[in-house]
Amino acid sequence: MKISILLPLKENFSPSYAGAVSLFINDTLKSSKFRNDIIVFGHTNYKKKFSQKYFNIDIKKNFFSSQNKEYLKKFI
Repeated sequence: MKISILLPLKENFSPSYAGAVSLFINDTLKSSKFRNDIIVFGHTNYKKKFSQKYFNIDIKKNFFSSQNKEYLKKFI
């Protein structure tokens, strides 16, 4: 079984500037029996991240298109 978690676009998965969702996911990963099957996807500009099972989705700001739509397309 593989579990994928998509963080909100504005959420940073970094210990230096973490939000509430990132802290909850990080604590859940530590205590879950499925921690080896969980992969976290998100977008952050920080180099230091909580987990090694984190994949950064790079998106570029564009005035005429939605960042959320581009973020979700790259996740899929």
